[in-house]
Amino acid sequence: MTTTLSQMSTADRLNLATVGLLPLLALIGNAIADIALVLVVIVFLGTSGAAIKGYTRSWLLRLSFAFWIWILICSAVSQFPAHSFQDSLPWIRFPLYAFALSIILLQGDGRHLKIFIAACIIGTLIEFGFLISEYYVFRHGGMRLFGTFQKLMPGWYMITFGLIAVLWLFNRLKTHPFNRLEWLGTGLFFAASSYGLLITGELMSTTLFLTTIVLYFLVIKNPNPKRIALILTGLTIFLAVFAIVVWTENDIRERVFAAVTHRLPWLSTSDYGPPFRAGYFSALLNPLFGVGPKNTFAYCMMLNDQGIMDGLLHVKDCPWHPHNLYLQIAAESGFIGLLLFAVLALYIVGQSVLHFVRSKTGINLAIIIAPLLLFPLQTYSQAFGQSRNFYLWTMIGFVLFVIRSQRRERGGDERL
Repeated sequence: MTTTLSQMSTADRLNLATVGLLPLLALIGNAIADIALVLVVIVFLGTSGAAIKGYTRSWLLRLSFAFWIWILICSAVSQFPAHSFQDSLPWIRFPLYAFALSIILLQGDGRHLKIFIAACIIGTLIEFGFLISEYYVFRHGGMRLFGTFQKLMPGWYMITFGLIAVLWLFNRLKTHPFNRLEWLGTGLFFAASSYGLLITGELMSTTLFLTTIVLYFLVIKNPNPKRIALILTGLTIFLAVFAIVVWTENDIRERVFAAVTHRLPWLSTSDYGPPFRAGYFSALLNPLFGVGPKNTFAYCMMLNDQGIMDGLLHVKDCPWHPHNLYLQIAAESGFIGLLLFAVLALYIVGQSVLHFVRSKTGINLAIIIAPLLLFPLQTYSQAFGQSRNFYLWTMIGFVLFVIRSQRRERGGDERL
């Protein structure tokens, strides 16, 4: 029997409120999103009771704490410790948040998950409305959009909360009897999410979204030829429509053309080249401890003041960060830090693979999302700061929830 809201414990109601508000508060901006993230952790730990003792057995948390301790050491021995500790000291909140989110979504007989998904849908539609208004009414030229953030980040919102909602709706269609309204609603929401993400101008987020959707339909357990043929036909139509939209929208077409011809990381004209080089050579020059989290720019400026920046880092201007997750970790916490984070990433990916292999229902969300999120060759970097880490670890939390839910159904150990 389903428990009513009034019958739920105070702990369950608090957890329900935090995950329900999370996607909506994230619309306001990075600072509020970070507050919401910390609230999820605080409420979760404060309401866990005796269960908190069992969390110490989690390998996810053990590996996270090992990496955290190392980056604190790197900050302490760096040339700018006060600046570095601003990011390294609170970093542990991200894996704690993902861990907490994955457990909270399992609570309340599915109520917490439903409220969270409903908030994801509402938040995505609100963001979509702002993007459409900005693109067609207030926009000038081919610049990227701001959405509700006043920063160039709405694509990360769509690729996180929008994609979570889309995938959950797709799964619902597979497991429930045919209902015309549900199919229509899912189709419209998917179209809005796809188009909203496309017009943000964030090509990496759009590529990640498209790749996830394609793999969702292609990574199938025990496929049959007829289903594969139907899926391939549907994906071909979807990609063709997407390509037509890109071609007919001048601003989008110009941005895609510029990205392909000038901004690919290995091109000499790419603006990603200098940050990549700075990160690479910073790592080589500081192989043990790196330059300290958050210190890429400060380290580069120090070399510039000494007149040796160009000779050592092979760049003319100092980048704020290397624009690649693994390059930043190597540059700012050395190769030991890179190894520790790689083990953590491989653990998450490995658990996702095991989940897919052992899953009787063939749920493929974890095995798709985790490798794509942690794929090394991506042109973004936010290893330690809040900006994109909030979205990265929200998706990791959802992946952990998917794995936990299947383990619970099998009656196995939910520990991760």
